[in-house]
Order: sequence, then C-alpha cells, then structure tokens
Amino acid sequence: MKSNKNELLLNTGGKWAGQGAATPEVAIFFDDKVWSLEGLPNGFDLSKAVIVSFEGEKIRFFDFGKLSGGYYKREKSE
Repeated sequence: MKSNKNELLLNTGGKWAGQGAATPEVAIFFDDKVWSLEGLPNGFDLSKAVIVSFEGEKIRFFDFGKLSGGYYKREKSE
C-alpha cells in the first residue's frame, strides 16, 4: 500500500503513522504498541520487540523474539 507517511498496520486492526515517507525513522513494536526510542516503557525487553526502520526506498525489520528479519522495497511516489 502506498502512503505519504511511514505507517504500520497492526494485528489489532489499528494503524500507526509516523513522519513523512521521505524522513528516515525507527519504530519499536513492543507490548502491542509502537514506541519511539525516547519513549520506551519501564520493563522494555528487546527480546520481545520488533524494530522497523524506514529508510528511503526500503523498510527493514527485525523480530528479536524470532531472531529473523528482512526488508520490503517501498513503492515510489508518483
């Protein structure tokens, strides 16, 4: 899905929207919520988190619980 923002669709049916798509950004999915680096909650456990990095033409992710990750190519805006 093409968007003009950095976005994540959540399993709960919700959606998280961050900065504009041209802005590099890191999002941390933990405890069924998306957190910023500055706002991590007490009790944060990296082994139960997924890190998503929005980087220009690619969106990279790593699931520390499964020790696996990958990337998606971002659709270009017209």
